[in-house]
Amino acid sequence: MINIFKSDFERHLYSSSILNNTVQLNVTDLKFLMKGFQEQQTPISIRTIFKKFINALPQKASYRVKLKILAACHVLLDDMMHGAIFAEYVNDWDGFIDNNNQNEDKFVDFYFQVLQRFANSISLIKMVKSQKSYTIKQFEEFQNMYYKAINLLNFVFCQTPLFKDILASNKEEIIYELLLLLWNDVIALYLFLEKLIKEFELEYSSLSTSVFFQIYQLLPDIQKIQNSIKEFYQLHYYHKVEKHIKEPYWKEINEKKLEEIHKYNQIVKISTTRHKLQQQVRRKHQTFTPQNNCQQQYFSNTTLGYLKRLSTSEDPFEISVQDNFGYQFTQQ
Repeated sequence: MINIFKSDFERHLYSSSILNNTVQLNVTDLKFLMKGFQEQQTPISIRTIFKKFINALPQKASYRVKLKILAACHVLLDDMMHGAIFAEYVNDWDGFIDNNNQNEDKFVDFYFQVLQRFANSISLIKMVKSQKSYTIKQFEEFQNMYYKAINLLNFVFCQTPLFKDILASNKEEIIYELLLLLWNDVIALYLFLEKLIKEFELEYSSLSTSVFFQIYQLLPDIQKIQNSIKEFYQLHYYHKVEKHIKEPYWKEINEKKLEEIHKYNQIVKISTTRHKLQQQVRRKHQTFTPQNNCQQQYFSNTTLGYLKRLSTSEDPFEISVQDNFGYQFTQQ
């Protein structure tokens, strides 16, 4: 197939390891791409480079080239300086046209969707990979981020069986690089959740009722993720021995502490329900208080009520006034 290049940019792109048929993706080519494939020429804006790159990507390509394109896009998304800008262009990318190989096409489509979801949640990805530490005291401020992290991880882990099938019959080295790129994001998202749960284990009894309930409701989802990430980690055993990643130390709430938290939840629920019932009873009592009693209390504290007491020997408000103020008027 003869390519007709519209620009020097396209010519450089198609001859680079990103789009040629070489086995591996060369990081040097990605660095050259970030410069617009230019050496000493006039600088080109990063937005223009990303737009040209996405527009130049082929819809049809070999399986190997598709994988290398996905890897290149993932690396660009992870760039701390320009990743957020590249995310905008990933969302405008339509991906590839399938070539009828069921498992391979499913995997390419899955990874493409992962990149689009990461692009849509780029602020979260940057947040969990930053050096900043987020504590349980900031839960309400970043509550939406915890839900997003759970959804992203569940989406990735639901395709672990597909990953296993691809790796079992894999003939492409770049697959392992994709797995490592994905693992870096997955473990960062997981540790973000794990830190919250470990702090919750230590501080649950001192949290406000609303924060306690919100985090408590996340426990089943995070426990499910803790099981799923262990299975996902096992995919690394498909790697060459020298590329194996050391298994993390999984920090989970032990059964005894979990039981204590469940009991505390019941206590808080009962206390909260009782408080709500007491409030309802008070409101109901206030609703059925006789109207004339309200009028008596109102008039006894106005000038009108005071004048009536001076001019009437049989003061209609006298009884309530005596009750309210603890003294008696002497009638003459």
